[in-house]
Amino acid sequence: MTNLKLKALLSISKIDLKRDHKQILNEILNRVGNAMGAHSGSIMLIDEETDELVMVATFGLPDDYIERVYSKGVPLTTSPSGVALKTGRYYLVPNVFKEPRDKPWMDLGRELGISAQIFMPMKRKGEIIGLLNIYMANPHEFTEIEIAFLTIAASQAAAVLENAGLYAKIVKKNLELEQEINERKQVEGALFRKGVELKSQINERKRIETGLKRCEQKYKEIAGFLPDLVYEHIKILN
Repeated sequence: MTNLKLKALLSISKIDLKRDHKQILNEILNRVGNAMGAHSGSIMLIDEETDELVMVATFGLPDDYIERVYSKGVPLTTSPSGVALKTGRYYLVPNVFKEPRDKPWMDLGRELGISAQIFMPMKRKGEIIGLLNIYMANPHEFTEIEIAFLTIAASQAAAVLENAGLYAKIVKKNLELEQEINERKQVEGALFRKGVELKSQINERKRIETGLKRCEQKYKEIAGFLPDLVYEHIKILN
């Protein structure tokens, strides 16, 4: 395996997981395609909700390529990619114009200059999550080294995608925890302020009760003195 291919594999393992998934996939395609001297390429992933094979990223192709592929109205599962998905093995197309399964897209391939293809399953823990596909400008017999390189690259792509998903979940969970902590702090702050308010009310009540007790005591003192005072006045009057 050439140094260029080894460098490409090493660079894939160091891709920044903080980036958007589509950016990650496009970067992987670029590095793999350049290492193979490819004309272009694509990545297809299995939609977890519909279980359908969906093209999500391209390399070296026009922006409307994905739209034009689907405009044929032919399911991707009937193409060579469908065979790779079904068998779990790579599928080689040395010459697009001699591949019956490529017939619906032959005109598009001729227009864009695609003459050969290889479809490589992206596997994670034995499960296929998508396909990494490389297209060549001329009819091409893929070598064992190229197949080995693409096998490793597809496996790495699956691992990077999974790790990026896990990273995104961790970031989301951290944000949720941070929000929960902030909300808890707000509640605790409100409770503290309420506690201070209640304490102030209790102290005020205690002051009022103390005042009332003093008034009551004073009243008792006055009430106790009044009978003696009345008695004295009665004596004088008599």
